[in-house]
Amino acid sequence: MSALKRGLHGPNKSFVKKHEALLSGAYSNYLGHTNPCTLEKLSPLWSVKNEDTTEQKEYKLDAQQKVHDLYDTKDAFKDDHWEELQRLNGGKGLKCPICGIQKCKHLDHYIPREKMPEFSIFTPNLIPTCEDCNGKKHEKWLNEDEERIVFNAFFDELPDKPICECVITLDEHGMPKGEIKTSSLLDVNNPIDRRVLTTVEKLELIQRVWQPECDVLFNKELVRLVDDYDPILFSQVEEYWSYKHRVLPGYQRDDAYTSFLHGIIYRSMLDSHIVKKWLLEKLSDTDMQK
Repeated sequence: MSALKRGLHGPNKSFVKKHEALLSGAYSNYLGHTNPCTLEKLSPLWSVKNEDTTEQKEYKLDAQQKVHDLYDTKDAFKDDHWEELQRLNGGKGLKCPICGIQKCKHLDHYIPREKMPEFSIFTPNLIPTCEDCNGKKHEKWLNEDEERIVFNAFFDELPDKPICECVITLDEHGMPKGEIKTSSLLDVNNPIDRRVLTTVEKLELIQRVWQPECDVLFNKELVRLVDDYDPILFSQVEEYWSYKHRVLPGYQRDDAYTSFLHGIIYRSMLDSHIVKKWLLEKLSDTDMQK
């Protein structure tokens, strides 16, 4: 609690001091539901009930509003949280743990502060995200059955399988194209997999982020596959294709991949008979023109 008191003045400081025991208990209860992550079982600290008197209702609503607004008054506290997150990331810039593509610019209240405002300034509830994912999630976290539908980057387990895959076909011009889909290995009956699937669906990750990123990276890698070919080094195009497979591990390690999606796309391209056939024809035509 001492860190959370930092930067508080006047009424805010008095409010936190008055409710310190309650808030400390709520924070301990939160942490008790993180391993495994069962945060959906938490109940609001100041929930208004039908049997409450008018005075009790007014008191609870006032407490909810005050603790909700604490987040907007504690910039020093948020700066400390950002610094600690970056330190834990080895000093590197943070990529959004939801989309895995864009830079983190916001702190998302995993349990929305509109639902449980007591966690508005509790750092385990503040997850760094990009602006788009933060806005798309907003108050989403439970469905109508009180099941969590959004992945918690701090406490949820990741599936031990790919999250998405790149399916390659030909467009109307005979050019290879990639389409991002959730992995066929994910099982909706598996709670870990299901939470990832619902996150992808509810936050529209494929259409909003992954497919546009795929379109750019896929075309970039097609161009590179053509430009890297040197007929002096490779007597046959098939030899060049085999070479690309051999050097893939090194390419994956040298930070050439700009995102997790980049690796999935390029690996799919090298495993694709469609891309191979297109490339062999393209390079054969180039050789003939020379």
